[in-house]
Amino acid sequence: MATFLLIVVAVIAIAVLVASRKAARRRAFEADVVERPLHPTIAATFRLTESGHWTDRQAAIGAARSRTDDVLGVLDRHREALLLVRHSHSAAFDGLLVVTQGRTIRYGRSRVEIPHHGAETKILAGGTDGNRPVVEIVGAGDTIHFAPSDLTEARLICSVIDMWADSPEVVPDPAVRLGAQGIEIDDVLFTDTLRRAGHPITPFNLRSIHERFGMQLHNKAVQYLGLAHGEAVTQRFMAAAARPVDDRDLPGWPVRVMREWSAFGEDIAPVAAFYPLWVRSVLLDTARTGGYLAHPEKPLCMWMSDWYDDGGRGARRRLPA
Repeated sequence: MATFLLIVVAVIAIAVLVASRKAARRRAFEADVVERPLHPTIAATFRLTESGHWTDRQAAIGAARSRTDDVLGVLDRHREALLLVRHSHSAAFDGLLVVTQGRTIRYGRSRVEIPHHGAETKILAGGTDGNRPVVEIVGAGDTIHFAPSDLTEARLICSVIDMWADSPEVVPDPAVRLGAQGIEIDDVLFTDTLRRAGHPITPFNLRSIHERFGMQLHNKAVQYLGLAHGEAVTQRFMAAAARPVDDRDLPGWPVRVMREWSAFGEDIAPVAAFYPLWVRSVLLDTARTGGYLAHPEKPLCMWMSDWYDDGGRGARRRLPA
């Protein structure tokens, strides 16, 4: 009997010791995450999609850290922005998936990079991990397989890649990117659009180009939210992202539209971030086809521009009935 009790006590002591060591490792990991956060560019697009053990989180964050320098180098060399960073714990497809505006890279046993131009995606009906879907990306003579956590995540990855693959006229540009506060748009996007179309950079033209971007993005958001979320969400968006009454506030409107839009779902921003550059492509095309940007010798038109003080350079005098 005494021997049996000694064995039980020994087993309990070992179990307590093992649990204590695991708890200490977890505390050390959590402290390390706080002390050594991911690079802001990676952190803005990195999401833990697994709800498993903390060691899975540790592996995912470790993979993201180890590839940070390479990812930042890719962004710098190709002048692109980062859209998605995901990690898979699939036994067959373990690794890190990085999606930029212009390419997808998988870091695993080897590094595979596929440009989006000409790439094709497919969702396979489950892999070796039960019902977990597998995303297949084919292009430039290579194939990437990646097993996200669920079908929603697989569809998001394919949607983002397909948008860029199907739109070669939309040029990647880090002036539009995902940041800590949501979608960010640098002022250079608007000045560059005017400059490339031959228009002078004047306060009036800048307000006009911000208004035109805001209108186009607002329309795209309404279409998207109406299809994906219904009338009630669309009305809430329209109330929050309406055109500024005072035209001096127009320079902030496109970013406000994008952030209000992406606030309705954490999967929206990687998709919505495509549209400011799509709008730029459309507007530059009007310079060639006789539309909005076709006449650089004239000031750009604005919505209800007769209602502004000082020839459109001041505040709105009154609203139309």
